[in-house]
Amino acid sequence: MSLPSDVAPLEQRILLASSEGLTRKQTQLARFMLDNRVQLAFSSAEEVGRGAGVDAATVVRFSRLLGYEGYADLRDSVRSSVPEFLTALEKVSR
Repeated sequence: MSLPSDVAPLEQRILLASSEGLTRKQTQLARFMLDNRVQLAFSSAEEVGRGAGVDAATVVRFSRLLGYEGYADLRDSVRSSVPEFLTALEKVSR
């Protein structure tokens, strides 16, 4: 299941935002999101914030900065790509 072509994946959105400059906390959060996509797909904003060392409000604001309606929208987008990610990971593991 792939994302519609008019919706940029999380990685592209983060790259675009980082080219415009991110704060230290946003950079921490971006790194955490990219390194923990499966966790991101199934965690609350508070849990993600705790893992990244930022507060839940920062997670929500960063989600909006990336062009999502909020954290739930970001999470749903990532969740929809988890089966593809896991399949690719399984192939690499074999």
